[in-house]
Amino acid sequence: MQMSVSPQEIAEHLVQELGHKQAFETFKHHASRCREDETRTIWDKIGSEINRLSMLKTG
Repeated sequence: MQMSVSPQEIAEHLVQELGHKQAFETFKHHASRCREDETRTIWDKIGSEINRLSMLKTG
């Protein structure tokens, strides 16, 4: 799947728009609905980036 934005950019946008907690809830919702492995992998990368951004904020 070719993406025009990276999982990091998506995660940054979600965190900026929703805050870390809601961004992570959004990730969990979408990841749980994935039926294709490729889509699940992309959402896993987004979730990892949300976690990384959260740790940078608190670190």
